[in-house]
Amino acid sequence: MATLSIPPSVGTYNASVFVLKEG
Repeated sequence: MATLSIPPSVGTYNASVFVLKEG
């Protein structure tokens, strides 16, 4: 995962989208 190469806000957004897709 390249979470360190992107802003924390983007990581949080991606995590939220992932949860929504998985949920």
